[in-house]
Amino acid sequence: MIVPSFEIVREPQLRLRATRCVAVRLRRPRAHLGFAGVVILTGLVLIGFALPAPISAQSGEGPDTVSVLDGVYSEEQARQGRQVFDMECGLCHAPGEFSGTTFQLSWTSRPVGALYSHIQMTMPQDRPGSLSAAQYAAVVAYILELNGYPTGKDALPHDPDSLSVIQLERNPNDGR
Repeated sequence: MIVPSFEIVREPQLRLRATRCVAVRLRRPRAHLGFAGVVILTGLVLIGFALPAPISAQSGEGPDTVSVLDGVYSEEQARQGRQVFDMECGLCHAPGEFSGTTFQLSWTSRPVGALYSHIQMTMPQDRPGSLSAAQYAAVVAYILELNGYPTGKDALPHDPDSLSVIQLERNPNDGR
């Protein structure tokens, strides 16, 4: 990675009320790849395109992703999440902070596990991580409900591996 470098130059002609000023001159970065470097870099890129895809990508194996649009939490879990939210989160937060366009812009294209981990590591503010895993999952289910995501028959899991394959997607309804 090429990063611009800075050099500090003391200019005696720059004076402000008889004190010296320090001027910063930005020096333009120079790439020192040369012809051989360009040839090698081009060859590596071409080799990368010529290699076959990994076996797991070819056969479709590996963890399947699930969309929140498929109904990944239960209605009962969202109800429990609302109770936890009201008791633990409602003192500092309003439900509207976690729904609509702001939520969509912040969390779309990220796994539900990232939202779960963020809440677990930072909330409640005075005692992060103090709720049970099921309570954190219930709060996430409530947030999904606030954003109009459909419910399903099963509760949202609360283990990181399962949550990491559930993808937050843009809700076509943009909340309720």
